[in-house]
Amino acid sequence: MTGDNKKQNLAVEIEKSTASLKAAELCLGAGLFDDAVSRAYYAAYHMAQALAFSEGLESRTHGGLHDIVYLTFVRTGRLAAEVAKDFAALQKFRESADYARAFHFDQAQASEEVERARALCGTMRALLVAGGWTKA
Repeated sequence: MTGDNKKQNLAVEIEKSTASLKAAELCLGAGLFDDAVSRAYYAAYHMAQALAFSEGLESRTHGGLHDIVYLTFVRTGRLAAEVAKDFAALQKFRESADYARAFHFDQAQASEEVERARALCGTMRALLVAGGWTKA
């Protein structure tokens, strides 16, 4: 991955993260709580993809991306272990929101997950800003 390609891919992922977080908030406001949780996860997912690109890494699976976040950022001390834990929790809740027939998020639960995603995105974005990959 070239430097220009890395920057372009990273910028697209940040844009997708921002759009997914906005969609999560809109879904939350519209009472679409399962969809809000799903979009919240994707906000964090796309920001994590941007982090991976900043290191010249790319994952084709969700699990692989979680591994990159843990191995490249948590184990090296650049991100707190709580970030990987929260990211994994968001994925689990996204799967429940998308696939579990008998389970539905209520407003309080969905709000909590949207806030978790907002915090994760902020933490990951701060790392990108510190690395000179994006502006604050």
